[in-house]
Amino acid sequence: MKLLLRHSIGISKKYVYLISILFSLVVMLQTTISESKESFNISIKFIVFFTTNYFFWAVLIESVYGAVKPLQIGSGFTRKMIFTAFLNLLLICTLHLIISNVVYGIYLIFIANQSFWGFLTDLQIAIPSAYISRVFDFLIIGALLKVMETYRSYQQKQLKVLELENQLHLSQLATLRSQLDPHFLFNTLHTLNSLIGFDDKKARSIVIKMTHLLRKMLNEKNRHIITLEEEIEYFKNYLAIEQERFNDRLLVIYNLEETTKSLEVPALVLQPLIENAFKHGIALIEGKCEIHLITKLDGNKLSISLSNTKPTQGKISTIASTKVGLKNLESRLSQLFPDNFEICIDDTEKLYTITIILIFDRIP
Repeated sequence: MKLLLRHSIGISKKYVYLISILFSLVVMLQTTISESKESFNISIKFIVFFTTNYFFWAVLIESVYGAVKPLQIGSGFTRKMIFTAFLNLLLICTLHLIISNVVYGIYLIFIANQSFWGFLTDLQIAIPSAYISRVFDFLIIGALLKVMETYRSYQQKQLKVLELENQLHLSQLATLRSQLDPHFLFNTLHTLNSLIGFDDKKARSIVIKMTHLLRKMLNEKNRHIITLEEEIEYFKNYLAIEQERFNDRLLVIYNLEETTKSLEVPALVLQPLIENAFKHGIALIEGKCEIHLITKLDGNKLSISLSNTKPTQGKISTIASTKVGLKNLESRLSQLFPDNFEICIDDTEKLYTITIILIFDRIP
């Protein structure tokens, strides 16, 4: 059986001492205010009494925590644990009673000029109530320490959850970046191959834009939240390469509200939408085609709409869409905007539109 074990409470001792002194002064002021006007010596006596009492509780606080720490709520208490905690309570209260009264007695005898025997007589009368008072002090301090322990444990668990969620977001984002549509890369390389020796200027332009796009992805690999303006910049880099492939057949129309650009959105939120637009729409159209990107802010609701021209009935893709991109996007949004997002699809004869609605708690 181990008694009077000390355990750090996780707070600097100087702050504990400062709090004990301030608390003792507050209690002393309440006591003196409740009394009628007395001499200055009475006030000094109160100061010494209460400061000594709470200061020595600050000295013993690690022992109090060491006594109550093994008592974990919900884990069950053994008889040995309860008996050990009870012995610690008795020992700590006794130790506090002795030390605080020795210091208080020194003040009364040598400074306040009270006789030694008078002090002992008063002490004998006061010991039972003083000891009970210290038991209550111990229980209150122990309960506060357990509340602090529970709160600290809760905060650490929350922090761990946030760290894990952040790692998950970064992992998902890294996976998303590593899965840059192979059709896009293959088609870009195929376009380069056809342009080399025929239109070297355009080939160099595609290489520069591709390099810029990949460099931007690498530079922002650890960010899973970016401004909408940054996301659209990435979107424009992507489309700039596609426009080189489609020459004059592809028209991109932007209708962007200025107030939406500073809002923060998940990185690459548009990537699965634009890749699907090309894979199942634009790439199957031989004539002119269009892509529309519209952003609006209505109160605290941000809407991002991406529309693309659909191929005619005979040219519709025979590749079944797995909608993995949309499912991954929905999963990411559910983590970053829980219950505060919508994904709407409007499939008409000529246009396919996906709208993402994000609901913000506060608009900066």
